[in-house]
Amino acid sequence: MQVCSAIQHAHQKGIIHRDLKPSNVLVTIIDGVPVPKVIDFGIAKATNQQSLTDKTLFTAFEQFIGTPAYMSPEQAEISGVDIDTRSDIYSLGVLLYELLTSQPPFDAVALARSGLDGIRRTLRDQEPPRPSTRLNTLAQAELTTVARARHTEAPKLVHLVRGDLDWVVMKCLEKDRARRYETANALAADIQRHLTNEPVVARPPSAAYRFSRLVRRNKLAFAAAGAIAGALLVGLVAAAWQAVRATNAEQKARLAAQAERQMAQHFESESKRAVRAEADAQATALVAKDAWAIARRNAYAAEINVAFQALSENNLGRARDLLDRQRPNTGEEDLRGFEWRHLWQLCQGDELATFQDDAEHGAAFSPDGKTGGKIIVRDSAARQVVATLDKSATSLSFSPSAKLLASGHDSGVTLWDTETWHEVRSLPDTTHGCRFSPDGRWLLTGVAEGWRLWNTQTWKPAGDCPGGPPSRWHARNAVAFSPDGQFLVTSAWEVFEIGDHLRVWRLPGLEELPAIRFGGFGGGIPPSSVAFSVDGKHLMVGYWTGKIVVWDFATRKIVATLDEHTGSVTAVTVAADGKTLATTSADRTINVWDAATFQHLARLRGHVGEVWSGAISPDGRLMVSGSAEGTTKLWSMDTRHTDTVLNGAGVMLGFLGGGRQLVSASTNSVFVWTPEGGARVDFRVPTNLATIILYNKSYDLKPDEPIYSLGRGDGSIELWPLTADAKATVWPAHAEGVGAIAFSADGKRLATSSTKGEVKVWDPATRRELVRIKPTDRHLICL
Repeated sequence: MQVCSAIQHAHQKGIIHRDLKPSNVLVTIIDGVPVPKVIDFGIAKATNQQSLTDKTLFTAFEQFIGTPAYMSPEQAEISGVDIDTRSDIYSLGVLLYELLTSQPPFDAVALARSGLDGIRRTLRDQEPPRPSTRLNTLAQAELTTVARARHTEAPKLVHLVRGDLDWVVMKCLEKDRARRYETANALAADIQRHLTNEPVVARPPSAAYRFSRLVRRNKLAFAAAGAIAGALLVGLVAAAWQAVRATNAEQKARLAAQAERQMAQHFESESKRAVRAEADAQATALVAKDAWAIARRNAYAAEINVAFQALSENNLGRARDLLDRQRPNTGEEDLRGFEWRHLWQLCQGDELATFQDDAEHGAAFSPDGKTGGKIIVRDSAARQVVATLDKSATSLSFSPSAKLLASGHDSGVTLWDTETWHEVRSLPDTTHGCRFSPDGRWLLTGVAEGWRLWNTQTWKPAGDCPGGPPSRWHARNAVAFSPDGQFLVTSAWEVFEIGDHLRVWRLPGLEELPAIRFGGFGGGIPPSSVAFSVDGKHLMVGYWTGKIVVWDFATRKIVATLDEHTGSVTAVTVAADGKTLATTSADRTINVWDAATFQHLARLRGHVGEVWSGAISPDGRLMVSGSAEGTTKLWSMDTRHTDTVLNGAGVMLGFLGGGRQLVSASTNSVFVWTPEGGARVDFRVPTNLATIILYNKSYDLKPDEPIYSLGRGDGSIELWPLTADAKATVWPAHAEGVGAIAFSADGKRLATSSTKGEVKVWDPATRRELVRIKPTDRHLICL
């Protein structure tokens, strides 16, 4: 009661403690009398909305303010509902519960393991057992220990707690704060009434209230049960009515037959009576049929409305299932009308074809990070294992020269030679996450304290970017090098310091620019994806909340805020010409924007699962997207409709030959498609080379023949015909690695450049050098 008085005093002063727990209640001895004191008002809140301190001091669990085991349901929610003094009444109830049972209402360890949503569901929906019930469930030894600490016996302790103390505690722990004690003094007064054997205010909840709580927690179950019960009741009534009518008709028929035998003179009249009885039976059958038709129409209307709601939530799979159920069986009336055809058209979008492929190719990792274990390299023609890299991996990155593969895992980052698939080196003290810079000079890896930049010439650390350990998703999607190679943007994972911000570092010295922090829109969680505009002027940042914020990278000011997504933004993609911006999301949609004005141009719907990835072709005419259901869709950026659906692939995406061919990959396949029509090209080369083509920038497609040219890091050139028994034509071109390669428009000439700026022109038919251009001492990346 003294603790209640202290909290009442704080409430009268306009202060809500918000973190009452045993460690914040101390007992001191004053004049030989124990006196409790409430401490640690570090996250206290003023009821008049005024700050209690110049700085924000708080205890937090993930994004909660307070301690989960002792906080009220409304304090755990993120709905924006403000808390009042009754939140402290809930915490006082938890303290009283623990004083009586030695345990809190909900196990603190179990709460922490359940995650953010699990904590909210527990505090919001689960009813804790009454203190007496909790004592009865304890082991006998544990109950004896608890009773001995309270100077009583185990049976007596349960008897003392059962009744008034149960209801006093449970009134404090009500989910609805309006049903709790209004003040701490009211709680203290009820405890005093119990001690003086007076009737307490707290009473057990009524049966009606308990039933309403049960219904609120199980809305869908009760709704389904009600619908089923209604349908059964209608069916039973109709069947019973029909049975009664049929029985009456049979009885009348028997009476008519008996009367015919007894009185021949009444034969004609009795026959008419039998006819009338038959007519009544038929009428009854018609009534039952009409009732069934009405029930079908009611069910049809209800499910059409549910399908419309699913469509408005972009859940095309659910909408299609509901609409498919409305197709009539043989002999049934077709209830479908304009509304069904309209919704079906919206579900189908503008898809022209669906393509299946059962080929097995090399493995890659899906964006959800679930794929792990060994790295396996397969021959796509023979479908046999070429090499098995005995390392687990959660992320992969090829160097621009395609000579190295970096694989990242919790145990560290490993580098592999793509020719021999032998391990070259392991980078010490690294974790999952690896990304080569566009020019190949740097490799960014995750470390325990944040990020580490490695010089790929010396393989020595160039510096660290602190920021806490990155998650597997952020290691792949929330880092970006600027197009000019002068800056590196990383996600700020440290929740307590920076939260949902980004940090910018100047290369090569990794000098952090303290004033350049982009964020504040993700609800305390780091951004999910970042991308630079083609000219490096803008930085597009996607958040888990569905918001995309466009920043002016030079002035650090917000240029635009894009709010069309309702789910987390999974990828931000910019067209090569810089005119179009596309964003993919877990809300199953793709939004297309004008990259200059950031005006919303179109919303592309067609995926039934979360959209995980996307890429725009070099000419900006096509976009390809991959989703969680394992399909790849091809969209026309001119009409912004789905042109082609490619099932079975959709994680790693890229265009080849100026957009004439598309490469897609999943966790176990690599495919090459023709975007116009979706026909698959039979690309029979080793899977490691197919994957290198996906990442290597030194490649091109010959205009007049299905031949790929590929520049290698050792200075050689490879020509690969896309045939079933493909064999590469290889010849040395440069002393250094090939930086860029391109066919002439007529396919008769092939130009190559080295990483040191030397340019050569070749006759691809004879493999002879025709002309050599003086080196520029610069690394050419485009021809």
